[in-house]
Amino acid sequence: MPAGIAATVFTLAEKTGWSIEYIMWEIPISIINQANHVFLWASGINTKRSGKIKAQKAEELARLIGIDS
Repeated sequence: MPAGIAATVFTLAEKTGWSIEYIMWEIPISIINQANHVFLWASGINTKRSGKIKAQKAEELARLIGIDS
């Protein structure tokens, strides 16, 4: 598992309480990558992406993965 995805998996486990095994086998990698951007955004870090998402979409994704900003 690449280091970036591993860091995101551990953060997702910490923030949601889900097990690492559950995240690795049940959560699509594309959602894990999106979750990483939500964690950065929720922490106040200004991230730049090729296709910016609106704050409302980021908030919706944060709610879906179970974190509050």
